[in-house]
Amino acid sequence: MLAIGVVMFVVIFLGGFYAQSAFSESLPLKVIHLTPRDNTVPTIQQWGYNGTNPTIEIKVGTIVRLVLDNTNGLAVHDFVIEEGMGVHLVPDLFPGQTGTVEFFVGVPGEFTYFCSVPNHLEWGMEGTFTAVP
Repeated sequence: MLAIGVVMFVVIFLGGFYAQSAFSESLPLKVIHLTPRDNTVPTIQQWGYNGTNPTIEIKVGTIVRLVLDNTNGLAVHDFVIEEGMGVHLVPDLFPGQTGTVEFFVGVPGEFTYFCSVPNHLEWGMEGTFTAVP
């Protein structure tokens, strides 16, 4: 009886894993690279304290792989989209570190992405994330 239970568990587990992999592979993937900056040299992929940061526009139904390269920074940074998305790159990245967070864009809307390190949002380290139908 135990052997049958183990076999059923393995079949269900592997079947679910295969189904999830097949489903994930059929969805579009968008890779986004952001580099926090702690200076005043603006570039399209950098975001900083000035509040004039890139707008990220993604189609609903897309998997996003956001890569945060804290290679140009002098401070610790992270990446958050809270309201309605629940995205948070953990742990915070120290200068010289790179981190990745993946998430599915399931609802349309306009959201704010930001760095949740104390004072960074207040200093303007935020931008707009738009999920379009």
